[in-house]
Amino acid sequence: MSILNYFFQFRDAKEEWEDPLTRAFLALLRLSPTAHLAFLDLVREKQKSEPALPAASKLLGGQALIESQQTTIDCEGNLISVVMTREPWSTHKLVTHTEEARRYDGVLYYRDDDWVIILENKPREIVFSSELRAILEKEMCPNLPAGSQMTINPHAVNVVWRDILLRLDALGQSGMIHGPEKTLLEDFRSYVHRHFPILNPYSSLAACDRSAEAVRQRCGEILDLIAPGHMRREGLQEYMIEFTHGYAGRIYLQPEPVDPTRVQPVTQIRLLLYPALKTVQAQKFYSDKRIDQRRFLGLSSQWNLQPELAFRVRGTRPNFTATVAADGEKYFVYWRSHHEDMKGNRERDLVAGQLWDRWVASGLVLEAEREAFRAAFTAKQQVNVCPGWRLSHTWNIATAEGLDSKRRPQDESTDFVEAVRGKLAEAYRAMGAEFGDFIDATTSETNECKQPSITA
Repeated sequence: MSILNYFFQFRDAKEEWEDPLTRAFLALLRLSPTAHLAFLDLVREKQKSEPALPAASKLLGGQALIESQQTTIDCEGNLISVVMTREPWSTHKLVTHTEEARRYDGVLYYRDDDWVIILENKPREIVFSSELRAILEKEMCPNLPAGSQMTINPHAVNVVWRDILLRLDALGQSGMIHGPEKTLLEDFRSYVHRHFPILNPYSSLAACDRSAEAVRQRCGEILDLIAPGHMRREGLQEYMIEFTHGYAGRIYLQPEPVDPTRVQPVTQIRLLLYPALKTVQAQKFYSDKRIDQRRFLGLSSQWNLQPELAFRVRGTRPNFTATVAADGEKYFVYWRSHHEDMKGNRERDLVAGQLWDRWVASGLVLEAEREAFRAAFTAKQQVNVCPGWRLSHTWNIATAEGLDSKRRPQDESTDFVEAVRGKLAEAYRAMGAEFGDFIDATTSETNECKQPSITA
């Protein structure tokens, strides 16, 4: 371990879940008064019933003791049970005394005020199964000593990891915290990014520590701000905007590079879309007179615009993508004047024979790839010819972080969100449309899209 981080293990091994994260968090509360105040404020905000937790400044004005992996509670007064989770969690069960043996993830004593918080940490799950719910409902209840007169708050308090990380991140960037305490907050943030990336709050790109997992989640948040109701996730990887109309069915915003070892930092962010990369899209794209050739190809001055000639079966990912030998202008002109070549469900040998001959003669594809194309399909498969484009724009990560740190006072937007929105508007105008026409999920299909209906 070459990184001198208070929370990292000496050997950078894979962490298990609840215990090391709980230990790190409790250590942060013990060593950082600011983090401790933030946590107590969140608990107080989330409380649903009396007795209410006193103000954080009052509790920390006296003696505070933090313990972990304890089996007993050795004080009287008032008790609150706090459950920390990845996603919001609630229960109708009341917190009551239990006779079952207990080992508490954390116990926070405030002896001068006779208050105690027991902490249960479950950071991993997205969906709470009935089994997990039963475990949480059991573990949120304290086993008190015989004859204890402690007053138990009947409702468990749920603190979501995203909320606490967002608050800690805001405090760390406020300019009000300095020296060792600021270093501890930064160390804890880096620790979460390295070992528990699914908890990242993605409040801004600068908060992501250039971790690919964290930046990816922030990219998903940005896409959701731009097109509410249209943001999806492709498997467990990239976030995207998905439309059922228009000439680009999916729009991606993604970090690069993506290093599975989490060692190599993100260096840039790419906005990526594939106009006309389905057969029906392509047929309508090249016949749409609103799309001016010069204006569309002019995107190459601010974007990376490349022909993308794909071949697929039905709606699947491309089975084969040809190397396009022609430049963008020649490619565009060819397909605008050869609609008959881009039909769906073509015989493999027809495409590999007669059509490939024509494309080679026109300088579109390479003769050397003919057999590679043929090998990508069986004789019985029907091939869709998809003469589309790959359109991308990148931001250097430092530039993107700077833009994303400038928040708009009127909403949740930032300068980077608006920069992405602006680039999409630019691309859609070059395709004869307004991007804003595609993001109003409340209107009918007729009013939502000004273009003909296209299956994405």
